[in-house]
Amino acid sequence: MSEAITTENNVDSVRSMSQLLKSKKDDQSFMNHAASSIPKITLNDSTLELDEDQDMYHESKGDDSTITAEEATETGPDKTCKERLPAKFSLKLAVVTFFFIIVVVVGLSVYYGIPRRITLKVGHGIQVGLDRHTRQLKVVNSKGQDLFIGHIGKDIPSWQLPSDCSEARGFNESTMCLSWLGHLEVVIHHYADDEEADCFDLTWTTLADSDTSPHDCFDLEPFRWYGGALLHSQRWPMEKMHIPRRPFIVGVIDGIDTFGPVLDRYWLTSTGVTIVVAEGSPLHVSINARSQSDGLNKPDGQLCFYSDYRNSPYRRRDNDLKYRVCFNRDAKTAHEHVLAEKIADLANPLPEHGPAEHMYGAPVWSTYAYFKTNISQEKVLRYADDIIAAGYNRSVLVIDAGWESAYGDFDFHKERFPNASGMLTELSRKGFIVLLAVHPFVNVDSRYFVESVNNDYLVLDASGEAPGLTEWWHGPPVGRWSSGYGGVVDMSQAGIASLKRRLRNLAAKYHIDAFKFDAGEINILPFHPHFHDNRSNPNWYTHRYSKLAGEFGNRHTVRAGYQTQKTLSWLHIYGKPSSWRAVYSGLRTIIPTVLTLGIMGYPYTMPNSIGGRAYRHLPSKELYIRWMQMTTFFQTMHFSTPPFAYDEETQRIAIDLMRFHESFVRPRVVALARESAKTLRPIIRPVWWIAPQDPYAQDIDSEFLLGDDVLVAPVLGKGWTARNIYLPFALWHDQITKNTIQGPQWLLNYQVPLDKIPYFIRVNESDYRV
Repeated sequence: MSEAITTENNVDSVRSMSQLLKSKKDDQSFMNHAASSIPKITLNDSTLELDEDQDMYHESKGDDSTITAEEATETGPDKTCKERLPAKFSLKLAVVTFFFIIVVVVGLSVYYGIPRRITLKVGHGIQVGLDRHTRQLKVVNSKGQDLFIGHIGKDIPSWQLPSDCSEARGFNESTMCLSWLGHLEVVIHHYADDEEADCFDLTWTTLADSDTSPHDCFDLEPFRWYGGALLHSQRWPMEKMHIPRRPFIVGVIDGIDTFGPVLDRYWLTSTGVTIVVAEGSPLHVSINARSQSDGLNKPDGQLCFYSDYRNSPYRRRDNDLKYRVCFNRDAKTAHEHVLAEKIADLANPLPEHGPAEHMYGAPVWSTYAYFKTNISQEKVLRYADDIIAAGYNRSVLVIDAGWESAYGDFDFHKERFPNASGMLTELSRKGFIVLLAVHPFVNVDSRYFVESVNNDYLVLDASGEAPGLTEWWHGPPVGRWSSGYGGVVDMSQAGIASLKRRLRNLAAKYHIDAFKFDAGEINILPFHPHFHDNRSNPNWYTHRYSKLAGEFGNRHTVRAGYQTQKTLSWLHIYGKPSSWRAVYSGLRTIIPTVLTLGIMGYPYTMPNSIGGRAYRHLPSKELYIRWMQMTTFFQTMHFSTPPFAYDEETQRIAIDLMRFHESFVRPRVVALARESAKTLRPIIRPVWWIAPQDPYAQDIDSEFLLGDDVLVAPVLGKGWTARNIYLPFALWHDQITKNTIQGPQWLLNYQVPLDKIPYFIRVNESDYRV
């Protein structure tokens, strides 16, 4: 009994010491004291000792293994730990090392399990290669020459490597599929489109609730790029421009870094590569954007696509991005392939004819640049009489902004136009076809505003519940610096029906021949507009507005366009300032603008008034004449500031140019226009059109072709009486010197007096076709 009690007391004592040791084991003085005080507990020739590391008991067998108090003090827990630590640490280290090796092996297996470079072999010896690590997408031809260099998934961290999802998705060897941690997946599928073109579709799909959005870029150099959009300081090729990331929506050009009133999700390269982005993608685009990251403001040298609906005008709820890349032997062949696809995709065939042919001949006269909005019945009739008295040809007269009582009323101002019907009858008798400028705005002071609100005819605001208001250039003034506000007719079924009805009533009441459809851009709609038909892509507003214009005959003009090539409308180019310089969107930008429209599939273009907008004063005589010479070779000569505002020399040059346009240019334009109605080929063509592999021709932005056999090289610089001219491969007849010149060659310091414009006619076209 006493032995049991003693044992129980000893056990309690040991447990007490264990708790003290556990709480005080970092105190060395206490540890030394505790070691000397540990009792020996003898049970059946066995001694229980406290293991400080394990807080447990262990047994020592026999007397020889019993540790005395002095020995315990000498060895103590420190010595015991030091003896046992290496063994336990070695075991743990071995386990950790083994685990690390497994992780490394698995990681390397994943890293190298998929070949670093994945290649799709397409037709004509072309190879599409994707580097899985750098995500560089490169296309090379059979000679190993680069046709196209892209960089996909740029917002995915570089350390994240994709897994191959081709087998899981059941794809064959013509398709590659890669997935990034369940966030993004890209599928690249090759197919042969026809005997000459090979293509691949690249599709990014956002998985789950990924915050990463597709971001793909393509090297601008060493290639040349064309198409995409009208821009403020239009350049040709487009790599000469710098546009930061912007939603790819139709806009009024109110700054140097906004996309303009005509867009197409289509780009073309000098190597015969085309890119077409699918409609469903919430597309943002940057062009050679300047990078601020290094503080050098250096252009990045890339065309970039971003697919992101967040904080954008798009209503789509995913960031999927899809585009098609096709390869042809050269830029011309590639472009005609795209045009053929556009025509094939049209729901209805192209109209049999383009715009009315009588509009190609005599000049177009407009009131805006000369009178601005300060027009009246008296001024319009006097303007017409002055044109006739000066001996100028008459055809189309545009009565521009300023004729309405209030914008949106669609009725003439009673005080300024007391007898509008009589005025229009008189203009018709004098031989003018009258175009009246109209628009989709309904100002708040218009009689029609309340009716539009009550019948849900207007675009809604950001809430999607109330009609939105927008500030625009002809809104009713609300202050010294404000243009005022108005609503905008929605292009939903009800809105279109109301606008169409009112336009037909206006035309019938005043016997209007045709309309000039102004506006239609997205960035002058209410902030974050909502449409009654819930379209996810706001560009469809422009599409429907321009399509509506096409229902009013073949004399109308439009200012904005988005996938409306099939309407074959006259596309009047937004007004240019009276300036020589490209940076100010002046004379130097007109040829690049017309060429870009032609590449986008809009062959019928009407550049704005000769000499520019003339906001503060008349354009200089030199600028006016050089501008007039250039437009002589376009489809129409568009005047607002009339030649009779200048001296006799200017008027004489104007008469000569009008007669030349009528006799030489018009017959060629009519023939080309009939061809374009079937093919959408441009009438005004880039120099590379007849020499698609000529690097000089690919770069020329100050010359153009009328068809395939007339090359025009206008003077575009202030004070210039000479310029350098490039002639591509062909035999050319110089119409100033009357010499015959074999191209390709540069004509350096070619002399051009103020009353001359250099142009060359190709000789023996069939023998020199490239």
